[in-house]
Amino acid sequence: MTFSLLDWLLLSLFLLSTLWLGLLGKRYVKGSDAFLVAGRSVGQYLGAISLVSTEIGIITYMYYAEMGAIYGFSAFLAGLVPAAVYLFLGSTGFIIKRFREMELVTIPEYFERRYGRGVRVLGGILMAIGGVLNFGVFPVIEATFLNIVTGIPREHLLWTMVFLMAAVLLYTALGGMVSVLLTNYFQYIVLVLAMLVITAWMLWGAGWTPAVESVSERLGEKGFNPFVHPDFGWNFLLWQVLIWLAVLTCWAPVAMRAFASESPEVSKKVFRWTGLIFLGRALLPMLWGILAIAYMKGAQGPAIEATPRMLAEVLPIGIKGLVVAGMLATGRL
Repeated sequence: MTFSLLDWLLLSLFLLSTLWLGLLGKRYVKGSDAFLVAGRSVGQYLGAISLVSTEIGIITYMYYAEMGAIYGFSAFLAGLVPAAVYLFLGSTGFIIKRFREMELVTIPEYFERRYGRGVRVLGGILMAIGGVLNFGVFPVIEATFLNIVTGIPREHLLWTMVFLMAAVLLYTALGGMVSVLLTNYFQYIVLVLAMLVITAWMLWGAGWTPAVESVSERLGEKGFNPFVHPDFGWNFLLWQVLIWLAVLTCWAPVAMRAFASESPEVSKKVFRWTGLIFLGRALLPMLWGILAIAYMKGAQGPAIEATPRMLAEVLPIGIKGLVVAGMLATGRL
């Protein structure tokens, strides 16, 4: 176990505070509109913070850090695309403005208005299946991160997964979107602080120059120029643009922020602010992966585990508890 008593106390305080805020939201729920879209009263800043928080999970950090570890600085291309798509949607209002004008509550509701009830039912079934499949991957990766950093034995991975899902389900089921917004605001503050701490400590542990040299030695030009890397290039760029256009307009957790906005114009501003903030969501974890590989000096092991293994080694007592709280502060556990 690499966690100290102080680390566990900090983490417990954060979890109890988050749970209390989530349950607090229950008293403000007066009907289905309040439960599902927070009464359509979300402003641009709270909306952007909530959207950024819900678009970040421990798995987000894990796979972006893995990309940095494998592809070096070329991986940054995959982080720039979603930010650019957010800015495009926020500037033009493409799809999201019309969704808000229609005062939708769910994406399948749009399918019924446009195509009929049968398509709505089919869309709902497909979205439910997609959510179930997510739960086959997300909790495993996120619990792995927590177990490595805290030192919890791998054989207890299942219990870590159960705890993560149960905590979120409890306050979301009781307070709906109001609870999500309240917890997202608090979580965002802890999350930003944790990201800054992680970046500073990893830069101190590995060093910028060794990281650049490590990428150069392993990958050469491919580690710096994505358009000469066989796994990236223009085809990858086009594919990513299309994927993110679909995700940011039709994926329920994102679309709900547009539905809950005060007005169609506010929904556009929410997406613009999110696009600006989104850069850090991808580029910093990719940098962590690059630094972790430099720190490990080519040590063997899955690339996806390089960052949590480095954090387990370099973070001191107290800071480690703050960082794990920050990772748990991600809106999509």
